[in-house]
Amino acid sequence: MTYEGENVQLSEGNTRYYLEGSSNNDDPVIVCLHGLSGGVFVWEQFSKEITKHGGFRLLRYDMYGNGKSGASEKTHNKELFVEQLKDLLDHLKIEKVNLLGHSLGGMVSLLFTDKYPDRVETVTLFSSAGMKWNLYGTGFIKMFPGTSGFFFEQFLKIYSVDNAIAATFFDAEHCKESVQHYSQYIKDSGLSHFVKGTMKSLSDFPLAAGCVEEAKRVSNMNKKIMIVWGQYDNTVPADDLLPQWEETIPNAKFYAVKWVRHDFMSEEPSICCELVTAFVKDEEISSDKISKFRKHKNPEAVPLGMKDKKLKAFWAKKDEAMLM
Repeated sequence: MTYEGENVQLSEGNTRYYLEGSSNNDDPVIVCLHGLSGGVFVWEQFSKEITKHGGFRLLRYDMYGNGKSGASEKTHNKELFVEQLKDLLDHLKIEKVNLLGHSLGGMVSLLFTDKYPDRVETVTLFSSAGMKWNLYGTGFIKMFPGTSGFFFEQFLKIYSVDNAIAATFFDAEHCKESVQHYSQYIKDSGLSHFVKGTMKSLSDFPLAAGCVEEAKRVSNMNKKIMIVWGQYDNTVPADDLLPQWEETIPNAKFYAVKWVRHDFMSEEPSICCELVTAFVKDEEISSDKISKFRKHKNPEAVPLGMKDKKLKAFWAKKDEAMLM
């Protein structure tokens, strides 16, 4: 049964959230922050794994303008999303959290930690934005957001939302449930609402500029930080951003999950759950243990494109122990 979530009116609009897992208020809270064009739906499979695991409370929510949260009339800047999380935690009377941010949500996690360090225990970043990045097309979107949104919506109608979602997985055949869940949630939320939120964030949020100075300050706080990438993530490619992360936050733990793309928490939810829970509990993480949770699939059956081959070469030069 899918949990329907709750709605709360925060300072800048309605927010849909899901608080799941343990009923013990003393258990650690993991907050899942989705990325651009995302929502609570990207954490559905991960949530099921955490619930089975036990011992944790999981909070996931739709950022303003995404999913079933309302669209704020304000600029989708750093402060908007940071304050939304603070407002939500205040409403739920949750003081300390373990942040788990994906893509744009990773950048929000760091910005929140920089501003409210006393409320954060650990930070985990999944294929995170936050470093300087040549993000092509954002200049046109900033100049012509309405036109960009119109063409994006037409593309999704012609190409189909299902096909666009499937492209975010390394082997969509093994992720049919996630593809269907993503697609249905977006349709239920309204395609125009989905497109408007995406365009507004691309136009307003400093994805390309990153948050390098804030990340450095967080690194100097000596908090536990883990950075995880999808081996074949060609949405936020590791060869562009990971070297910058390694230089900016050298004290972080770094891992990569084999044979996945950008939304790897839906492709390999058991592995992601094991990584995150072990990290939060300060337990040993080993590739031998992680491999036991891997879904059965044949990576040789997936044809590699030019970007994939470039990423394969990049990871071949990294420490083998990083690949899980």
